[in-house]
Amino acid sequence: MCEHLGTEREEISMVSAEHAIEHEWSDVDVVIVIGPAPRPGAAAGRPAGERPGFPGSVRGWAAPEDVYAHRAGAITRAEARAPVVARLGPRLGDLVRDIGAGSGSVGIECARHGAAVVAVEQDAFGCDLITENAGRFGVEPQVVHGKAPDVLSRLPLPDVVFVGAGGPSTVAACAARRPERIEAAMSEVDRVAEARAVLARSDCTVEDCLLRASRPAPVAGGTQRWEPAHLVFVSWGDRA
Repeated sequence: MCEHLGTEREEISMVSAEHAIEHEWSDVDVVIVIGPAPRPGAAAGRPAGERPGFPGSVRGWAAPEDVYAHRAGAITRAEARAPVVARLGPRLGDLVRDIGAGSGSVGIECARHGAAVVAVEQDAFGCDLITENAGRFGVEPQVVHGKAPDVLSRLPLPDVVFVGAGGPSTVAACAARRPERIEAAMSEVDRVAEARAVLARSDCTVEDCLLRASRPAPVAGGTQRWEPAHLVFVSWGDRA
């Protein structure tokens, strides 16, 4: 942490991440973050010699589900993930919380855009999946094993939040931290009104949309039909 550079009060401190959060800094000009060395290229399914990070082995974003390790069906479909991540708008320097992260697909997509990510998942096996999938893309989210909203109070303040699981109580706990944007994805229409109400009480401008995509499936005779995927309701709140 480099404070007051070029002045008589110039001070350079090397501290742990925990101390950096607890200490009150003033006039910080430069922050240098020192972390572990990148994983070897061949680790976690990455071809040897391939550059970590975006775009990695898959060009573009909203990567197909088969690129991620996940339980059958327990992943945000690519067609829904693309607008969800676009609405989150992760940027270099942002801190994104992915709550109820599952396999980590949304948080990992945000990390590929340069954001720092904290992925919260209550299932221990799911945490392992997030770590494995992050390694495939050469990103390093912080994986927190715990249930929301219980574990949220000890996490650093986020810029944007995605709630993939947890319900209105989790949305309310996230809103209390006053991020710039909160986005919640739901499969039950009844939860949309609850999420809207929570966001509105938090002085957010609230919008919603319904996402639905269909994929081709082969049928007899060599033709195909279109099978609809699960509906996804998305609500988001922006703080002025």
